[in-house]
Order: sequence, then C-alpha cells, then structure tokens
Amino acid sequence: MATLTRAAARALLRKTRSPALGLDVSPSRVGLAVSGPGGGGALPLGTIKRAARDVRAVSGKIAAAATRHRAVVLAVGWPLEPSGVAGERCAAVRAFVDAVRAEAALPPVVFVDERFTTQAARHALGEAGAATAHGAEDAAAAALIVEALLEEERAPPSRFFADDGAPG
Repeated sequence: MATLTRAAARALLRKTRSPALGLDVSPSRVGLAVSGPGGGGALPLGTIKRAARDVRAVSGKIAAAATRHRAVVLAVGWPLEPSGVAGERCAAVRAFVDAVRAEAALPPVVFVDERFTTQAARHALGEAGAATAHGAEDAAAAALIVEALLEEERAPPSRFFADDGAPG
C-alpha cells in the first residue's frame, strides 16, 4: 500500500477521473466523504463507529466504501497541532491507518492537514441549520479534508490549511 504526496494524489485523481474517499479519524469514529469524479467537490457519507479492538470491522467498512465509490485515493486527515507540529494525534492516526492497511486492500493514502476542519464543519452545519451531532461533524470534516486536497492545486493554501509537511 502506497502513501502518496498531495501532488501525486491530485495527478492520479485527474488521470483516472475517479473520486477520493476522505477519512476524518477520531478515537471513537471515522467520518467518511467522497469527492466527485475527477475532483468535483465532496459529499459527506456518514461515520463508522470505532471499537477499540475491532480494526477488522472498521477496515472492512472503509474498504467497502472505497470499492462502492470506486475511490483511487484515501485522503486521510493529518491532525497537526495548531503550531504545525505532528504530535501524538498524528501518531495515533498513522497507527490507525497502518492497522487498517494490514487488514484490507485499500487505495493509496495521502495525508492532508486537517487543522480546524471540525470547527469549520460545525460552523457550516450550524449556518445551514443542520444537525451538529459529532457524527455529522466528522463526515462534514471528511468532506473538507477531500476538498482541501483538491483545492491545493488551484490556489495557494486555502483559508485554514497550510503546507503541513505531512508524510507522503
């Protein structure tokens, strides 16, 4: 299983005109979203509950979503500290991704700076009058992660995403 740079992931999405599956990983849930074919926008799909020891079930659900949507890239949120440092949360996400990869055949992964996505998702849901339950926030944050990956090509770092030096 490969880890891609953001530029390589965007090139693959353009070349194949296939979607990316976004993941917002938290200790209790994984938010899912999918981009449009060839990189048009992102749609929140929902969440997967994480049980502490049941990586196989979560892996299977992520693999099923990737297959169902024909995703060629997994855009995984990289939870840097506000200062830009990769801390304990990044280590936890890396360990989760490695465990999921060991259980299921998945598309290549690209890590995308996810600082402030949950707050932005909460704000957007509130502005739209939508529910702001954690599951909805996680799926909306996953959509923002995918959109951040897609937007980097068209503009300098967007409103809340900086060049993060994430692995890959």
